[in-house]
Amino acid sequence: MKRLVLLLLVALLLPTSTLLMQEPALILTRGTLVNGTLDAQNIARVYFFVAVADERIDLVADGEGNFGVGLLLTAPDGTLLAQAAPDATGETALRGIVMPTTANFYVTVFAYGVTQAGDYRLLLNTADAEAPTTPDAQEATAEASAEPAAQFGVVPTPGTSTTTATSSGFVPPSQVLLANGIAVTLSWNADVDLNLEVRDPLGNTLYFDSRTSPIGGSFGFDANGFCQVISPNPAETATWAPGFLPTGSYEILVFYRQACSTPNPVTFTISVTVNGQQLTPVEGTLTPPLPNQNSVYLSSFRVNADTSAEMSLGGIYPDSALNIVAAAPSILASAAVPVSPGTAQVGSIYLDDFFRVYQFEARANELVTISATATSGSLDTLLQITDANGNLLAVNDDSNNTRNSQVANFRLANAGTYYVVVTRYGKEFGGSEGEFELLLSPGVAQLPAEVLALNLTPGDVQVVITWSTRADVQLLVRDPIGDSVFDDQPTVASGGILGLNGNLNCTIAAGTPASYVYWPQNVLRPGNYEVDVWYQNACGDNTPLVVNLSIIVRGQIIAVEQIRPALDQHYVIAFTVNPDGTAVARLGGFATSDAASIQWQSRAATPILPNQAIIGTISDTNVFDTYSFTGTAGQRVVIINASTTPTLDTKLFLMDPSGAQIAENDDAGTVSPTVRRSDAVIANVVLPVDGTYTIIATRYATIYGGTVGNYTLTLSLN
Repeated sequence: MKRLVLLLLVALLLPTSTLLMQEPALILTRGTLVNGTLDAQNIARVYFFVAVADERIDLVADGEGNFGVGLLLTAPDGTLLAQAAPDATGETALRGIVMPTTANFYVTVFAYGVTQAGDYRLLLNTADAEAPTTPDAQEATAEASAEPAAQFGVVPTPGTSTTTATSSGFVPPSQVLLANGIAVTLSWNADVDLNLEVRDPLGNTLYFDSRTSPIGGSFGFDANGFCQVISPNPAETATWAPGFLPTGSYEILVFYRQACSTPNPVTFTISVTVNGQQLTPVEGTLTPPLPNQNSVYLSSFRVNADTSAEMSLGGIYPDSALNIVAAAPSILASAAVPVSPGTAQVGSIYLDDFFRVYQFEARANELVTISATATSGSLDTLLQITDANGNLLAVNDDSNNTRNSQVANFRLANAGTYYVVVTRYGKEFGGSEGEFELLLSPGVAQLPAEVLALNLTPGDVQVVITWSTRADVQLLVRDPIGDSVFDDQPTVASGGILGLNGNLNCTIAAGTPASYVYWPQNVLRPGNYEVDVWYQNACGDNTPLVVNLSIIVRGQIIAVEQIRPALDQHYVIAFTVNPDGTAVARLGGFATSDAASIQWQSRAATPILPNQAIIGTISDTNVFDTYSFTGTAGQRVVIINASTTPTLDTKLFLMDPSGAQIAENDDAGTVSPTVRRSDAVIANVVLPVDGTYTIIATRYATIYGGTVGNYTLTLSLN
C-alpha cells in the first residue's frame, strides 16, 4: 500500500503545466459508469462526489486488458481516507467506506502496474443500494435498459425557429485545477451595511452567516455588519483555496441591508479574480430597501474547463420582479412543450437559456399542483403559471424554505390552455443553473392552515381572507338580491354576517389578520354571490401584499385563491349557488377602469338616438351590450345606465371613433331620485371629433363580476 501513496506523491510533484493538460474531471454520479483513459499526458484523473455523514459507499474500478488502476479516496482537506490496488481479477475496490461528514470527496484514479497507459471504468454506488456493484454488471444493465434521452423545449430568440435539445444542453460542473484559487470582493464607500453572497456551481453558499463551504470556500469579515463597527473603506470577500474547483456559473448577490446613518443610495464595485486572472470589475448602485423588502443586485461569473473565466454585468432585481413573466405571450406559445399530469418532465436552465415553457389543458374549476424541483447544479427555481394570453395567475420562488418551487392546489377557473414557466431566481440576471424535474398533478381542495386555526363560526356560505401584513384589506360579499355585507353594513336581510374585520382602519389585529363573511347554517339562498377584496390602506407597511381567499359552500371548498393586489386595487370573483345546494366559482380578476377585458369590437353595436330609452339585460352569458351614435366635435354627452332590478350594479364605457376610451363610470353617486348611487352615469363629456361613438353597457368588474339584471340606457346630446 505504501507504493500507492508514493505514486500519488510523484503525480502531485509533477509540474503544474502537466496536470493542467489533463481533461477536467466530471462529478461522479451514483450508479453511472464512467469511462476514462490514462496516458503519458494524463497520468491521473481526479473525480469528486457529494456524500452525507455516515453514508457507506462503494467505489469499484478496473482496467482494460492488462492495464490496472489504483484508487485513492480523500477528504476535502486532502486527508487520505482509503486506498486500493487491483486484486487477482484486475478489479480495484473500496467497499463499505463510511463517509465522516457531509462534503465533497475526491477519487484519484492512476495507473498501477507495468502498463502505464490504457482505458478504465469507474463506478460509484451507495453500499446499501440495490444496483450493479461492478463495472461489468453496470454496463450490462445500461445496455439492456437503454432508452432515448428525454427532450425539452429550447426557447427561441425572436425570428428563429423552435428546436429541441436533450438535457445535455446543461453541462454539469467538472473539476479544473486553479493553482491560485478564486476571490470575490465587494467594496463600497459609505456607512451602509451591504452584504455579499456567492453561490458556487454545486449550490454551496458563502456569506456572513455561512463562512465555509465543503469545496474549500471561506468568507471573511462582515463589513459594517449590523452597523456595529463602521469601516471607512468597507469590503467583504469570499475566497476559494487553490486546488481542484468546479467549473460553471458562480452567482453573486449584493444586498442593501440597512443604512447606518442617512438612508442614501450606495454605489459598489464587485471584483473577481480567478486563478490570478482579474476579471472586468462590475459597478452597481442600490437604493435603501423598502420595509420588509429586499434591495438586491445580481451578477455572476463563469469558470471554464481551460481555467479561463468571464464576468456578467447583472442588474437590480426587486421583489416585484418575481411577478414579471419571463417571456412575452407569443414566445410562451411558440416555445411551449406539452406536459401531462403525473408524468415528470426533465429540463435544464443554463447559460443565457434562463427559462423553459410548458403547456397543458385544463377543465373549468380544475385544481392542480405544479412543482419544479432542482436535480443538479446550483439551480434556484422560480415557477410561474399564466393563462393562454400570458397573464400571470400564480408564482412561487422558494417552497417550504427550499430552493425548489411549488404552486399547490391552484384553481383554474376556465377550461383551456395554460402555460408553466420554469425559470430561476433573478431570471436574466441570475447565475444559478442546473437540471430540474417538473411535475403536474391533480390538486386537493384544502384550506390554508391559518384559516383552519381561526375556528370560524360555521355557515352554509363562508368567505374568508387572511394576510400577514399591517394593511387594511376590506372584504365585501354581495348576495343574490343585491345586498352587500361589509364593514359599513355588517348584516343584511338574507342573513349574511360580517364575523371578522382584520386591521380595520389600521387597528392592527392580534395574530393573523382575517376578515370573514358568512351566512349561518340553514340560511342558504341560491343565486349569484360576488366577492370583492379591496386593498384599502397599507397602514405604513410596504411589504408586498399576498391575500389568501377561501370560499366554502355547505362544507364544499369551491375556491382557494392567492391574490397579490396593488394598493387600492379590487379583486372580484363570483360564485353561483345552485338550487340543490351545490356551488361553482367563476374566473376572478382585478376590476379596472378600462374596457381591456371586454372584446367589445367583436360585437355589432345597436344604434341609439338621443333621448331614446333602451332596455337591456346583463346576465352570466351576456356580460355587456354595445350601442353606437353619431356625434359632432364639441357636443356634450350625458349617458345613464340605470339598473331596473336591485341585483345589477351597472357600469359604462364611452369609446371614440378610433376605438380609444374617453370616459367610464361605475357608481354615479347621487344624481336624481330615479338614478341609484350604484348606477353608472357619464355626464357632460365633450366629444373630441366628428364620427361614430360606441357605448358599452356592462356591470361592475365586467367579466369577473357576478351581478345580473335589467337596465335602461339613455343618451343626451347638447
